[in-house]
Amino acid sequence: MTTEAPKRSCRDLLIGFGLAVVLTVIPFAAVISGRLSSQVAYGVIAFCALVQVLVHLRYFFRLDRMAAARESLAVLAFAAVLILIMSVYYTMTLN
Repeated sequence: MTTEAPKRSCRDLLIGFGLAVVLTVIPFAAVISGRLSSQVAYGVIAFCALVQVLVHLRYFFRLDRMAAARESLAVLAFAAVLILIMSVYYTMTLN
C-alpha cells in the first residue's frame, strides 16, 4: 500500500480549499472597497462564482476528464438544468 494517494488527496483538498477561500474573498473585497461600479462588481461576483463552481467540481467532487467523471458531470448538469427550470417557473408564477 502506498501513501501517494492519501497525500495527493490531502494536497488536492488543501488546494481546493485555498482557491475557494480566495474566490470568496475577491467578491467581498470588490464590493466592500466601493471602487467598482455596480455592473463591474456584478461581473466580478458572477465570474468568481463560476470559477468557484469549477473548483468545487474539480477538487471536492473529484470530477476530471475520465469517462466516469463525464457521466457524473452529465448528471450534475441535468440536475442543474432542472433546478434552473423550476426556479424560473417559480419566479414567473409569483405575480
